[in-house]
Amino acid sequence: WSSKGISEFYVADARMHAASLRATVQAYLEANNSVAALCHELSNETLLDVEQRKVYSIEEFEKKQLAHREKTVAQMRRIHAKIARTLQQTSVVFEKDGREVDEHWGAYVHKVNEMLQASVKQC
Repeated sequence: WSSKGISEFYVADARMHAASLRATVQAYLEANNSVAALCHELSNETLLDVEQRKVYSIEEFEKKQLAHREKTVAQMRRIHAKIARTLQQTSVVFEKDGREVDEHWGAYVHKVNEMLQASVKQC
């Protein structure tokens, strides 16, 4: 510390690492919020499309439900793909961080899976 300029170098280097860490944490939080929003969007999907006060023939009902199911399945696949892509992109940051981080990542993925299950149950 007594050398000229060493403290300034240390502070500048520490700030650079702190900024990098902050960016990593911010990216993780944004990904987590994105996954939560997608789960919420999934929970708003409906599995049946029935008009109130309408009597359907069996053929009409089946046709209407088939069209609705195709639309809903496409939407669910789109949401699932976005969540998978978000998790994939986020996991890259933690790939080389050791066993303990891997365990925490596994617990996080399990939590996301539970959020997805809860969202599907609300459909």
